[in-house]
Amino acid sequence: MDEISDFLRRHEALIVHCSGTPKGVGPGQSYYPEDLQSVLRGDAQGGISCSVVKPGDLFHGPTRHATGSVGLVIAPTTPSSLVAVDPRDAGSQVKDGIRSVAHERDIGVPDLDRCFAARGDHYNEWVVRDFNVIGVFIGEPASTTQPTMIDMPPESGLPPHATTGEVPLGTLDVSAEFSGLPIYTLAGGQIRQWKKNRWFSVSHADVYSPLTYAQRYRPALHQHVLPAALIRRFFSDDGKFVEVFLKPKEKLFPAGDGWKEFGKHRRWDEGAEKGFVQLETKLQLLANHIEAGQNVLSRDESQMVSAFMALIAQRSRSRGMSLPTESPFEPYDFSGMQPNERDYFEKQGIFMEGSAEQIDRAVHGMFQRMAVAQSTRTATQWCVVRAEEGQFLVSDTYEHRAVPINPNTYLIPGDEPQRWNRSQVEKFNRFVLDNADRYVFAKELSECGVGLSPTR
Repeated sequence: MDEISDFLRRHEALIVHCSGTPKGVGPGQSYYPEDLQSVLRGDAQGGISCSVVKPGDLFHGPTRHATGSVGLVIAPTTPSSLVAVDPRDAGSQVKDGIRSVAHERDIGVPDLDRCFAARGDHYNEWVVRDFNVIGVFIGEPASTTQPTMIDMPPESGLPPHATTGEVPLGTLDVSAEFSGLPIYTLAGGQIRQWKKNRWFSVSHADVYSPLTYAQRYRPALHQHVLPAALIRRFFSDDGKFVEVFLKPKEKLFPAGDGWKEFGKHRRWDEGAEKGFVQLETKLQLLANHIEAGQNVLSRDESQMVSAFMALIAQRSRSRGMSLPTESPFEPYDFSGMQPNERDYFEKQGIFMEGSAEQIDRAVHGMFQRMAVAQSTRTATQWCVVRAEEGQFLVSDTYEHRAVPINPNTYLIPGDEPQRWNRSQVEKFNRFVLDNADRYVFAKELSECGVGLSPTR
């Protein structure tokens, strides 16, 4: 990390992941701002393609030093975050959510230096995994590629032609899309930051300070029991919500993945929250394969599912588990340390505050680590169950050892893939509903065969 930070400091450089302009735009690709919002949500921790840029670089015309003029400023979090660097094109590709290059190798200071010395009138490429987003970058005047329709001549008799075109972006527009993040640009040989509707010069240390990751660190305040990405697999066809049945009130309603009951406010420590992201990502990649037709899980995949099952089951228990509120430690004055700095150190397993709330989070995090570690001692084989008719319910508790994948698919212990008829699906859903604590959800409750529908 010292070599990377020293290189950036020497050149007053920023690591920037640009919106797909012009590279990477096409069928199946998201456009601005959704492509950058997806990265900001943490959906691309498997790796992103970036350019490292410095004052004096160009962002428009045939000669440009980045793939676009609006993007996110990135900070690697570990020495292994930097996967590949190249003064031109590293040849990175994405497969199953992981961005990689053909031949990964150790990266030294000469490799970093070549990214500027040998790039010429081109953009370089850095492939970065496990990163923090610390700001937004604009190369004024900013623009982005957006889908558009071109009317054909009336005499041609042809319908409008779908294509893409450059759309200008104002700094105020970008600020509105990414409120809360600092906005930077490179102009006049300096790094500048947008404040109070104007640009101010800032030092490189203001962007990448020695405590960059602590100062820019944003803890997960709403911690999901079941990952938000998995909940979204049950969204309605318009991609906005699931249908929820709240048992205590016997109430049915739509909810997005941010609904408060899907998680808790800071119930476990930051190390547990961030440390299991890789496990959650592996489950999502397996879900992609299952949706594409995979029916048999390997031993390693089954072991990963066992670990994931142990994790969400323990998180579900933590949600309702109360621990003593009195801290066993002497209070200490950390008034000189910002809360986000304490959160950053908490992620590293260093509990600087020692309050009752923080110790409570530490204990719940320890329970999760122990549960996942214990899962490796059992050799459970998991199988794919697909519903031929109807849809599956998902519960807020996970003691029944079943992992939801999508409205028509679950993973359960077993050796052979199974296909269930409507009667089998309804029997399973009845068990899920009866054993739920507060709620169940589905893509369409009326398709689950347990008497739940929006007209109830």
